[in-house]
Order: sequence, then C-alpha cells, then structure tokens
Amino acid sequence: MIDISPKKTSLPKLRYSNQNDMLIRPATIEDAASIAKVGVDTWRSAYRGLVDDDHLDNLSYERSEVRWKIGLAEENCFTFVAVGDDGSIIGFAHAGPERDGDPIHKGELYAIYVLQEYQGRGIGKALFDKVAERFMADGTEGMVIWVLTENKSRWFYEHINGRFIRRKTLTIGGRELEASAYGWNI
Repeated sequence: MIDISPKKTSLPKLRYSNQNDMLIRPATIEDAASIAKVGVDTWRSAYRGLVDDDHLDNLSYERSEVRWKIGLAEENCFTFVAVGDDGSIIGFAHAGPERDGDPIHKGELYAIYVLQEYQGRGIGKALFDKVAERFMADGTEGMVIWVLTENKSRWFYEHINGRFIRRKTLTIGGRELEASAYGWNI
C-alpha cells in the first residue's frame, strides 16, 4: 500500500490504496483556475534558486488561468488532473504533439506538476502513465519531456526509464537556462 496522505493536515486527504485507485481524470475548462494555481505554486517551489526570483514572484494565478483556458481548448493537446478527496486538483499533466521536429518521439509531455506536499507518493507516475496510455491509444510512438538540467526533479524521469536525448537552451525570466530532454519509446 502506498501512503499518500498529505504532510500537512490542512490539505485534502487521498484515500488511494495504490496508483491504480487514484482519481486521475481528463481536465475540463472548469479546471483552469485550479490547474493555474498548481502550476504557479509548483513553479515557485521547484524553481526557486534556478529561475530569477522576480520572475517567480510575478507569476500570476489570473494570467495563468487565462493561458490554461486557451491551452485546455487546444485541439491536439490533452490534460489529465489528479484529484484529492475533497475534489481539489493536486497535480496535472499536459501533453500533445512534439514541438521540435524529433523524428522518433512524436508526443511531448509539456508539463507535469504535483503540489510539493504530495510529491513522492506515486501521483506523478500515475499522471505520466495516463499520458503514455493516451499516446499509445492515439498511435503516437515515442514521447519526450524537457526539464531544466539543474532541476533536482529531473531524476524522476530517469527513475521511470527516461533516456537522455539532448540539451537545449531556454530563456526564462530573461535568464538563459539549460534544459535536458528525456524520451521513451511507447
């Protein structure tokens, strides 16, 4: 049994006995505000020290919600959310066609975020598995994700058998950062 009870008692409890029991569902446009909050909060906790503090401090739930309403309506993309017992969204994964012209990996996991209090409980893996299942059902062969090379969470992708593919430079908040791509054949 996986213990995925929250570390803080004020957070919604999860009643899952294993990853297969987790409530992972397709996102709807009504989820945009909650997804935005998870995204902003996770960026602030995961990227502090990697991304410029001013950039992180100026992230906005409202601006992010507008972007998510657009993103959730994109025809070729899909999003799954992980839901707590009280119905709140505690994580999400967003994916669609690969954007750099990779000849092998035709799908891309654009974002996968789980609130810091829920990390390490199998939720990210369950979201990842849903994305992989969807790509397989759609006939997409291969999936890639980009992660900041200095992000300590990148080891998650190696743990789930991601293969390092290549690096590139991204500009975030006016700062150039190195990103690493990990890929899977699905």
